[in-house]
Amino acid sequence: MERRIEALQKLLLLDTRLLENCLDGVDDELARKRLTSNTNHIGFVVCHVVDSRYFLARMLGSDAECQFKQQLEGVRSVEDMREIPALADLRHAWAGVSAILSERFSEITEGELCEPYAHQFPVDRTLLGGVAFLLQHEAFHLGQLAFLRKALGLGPMRYD
Repeated sequence: MERRIEALQKLLLLDTRLLENCLDGVDDELARKRLTSNTNHIGFVVCHVVDSRYFLARMLGSDAECQFKQQLEGVRSVEDMREIPALADLRHAWAGVSAILSERFSEITEGELCEPYAHQFPVDRTLLGGVAFLLQHEAFHLGQLAFLRKALGLGPMRYD
């Protein structure tokens, strides 16, 4: 496996584990609790990150669709979301899409990563730029989840 791909796969696996660690001790009631009217809750952030992983999977050639696609249609903020999926369903979707991505990362070539990609990500217009940005995007939201869990009275997110 090429070094850049290996590094990306390690980030993917780390983010996969860290999201689960962020949800340790969180139940559906706590996942829907907003700290203020200006903040998202854990359930919304997790649903967004799951959907983003499915977007990444489709970027890399999968035909897998997020099971929450209809619920997320037209949603731009937590106020737009009528129903937040159960954490068990979000975790199940996270595990499924993570397995799809892990397999795809083991197959992807350097040449594929260097191919132009139509969407403009803040990194560049290659598939590699899109993958790098979306993994950074996950890390950003993992930080939010770590903050939210602490603010809701849970312990810190673990890196183990």
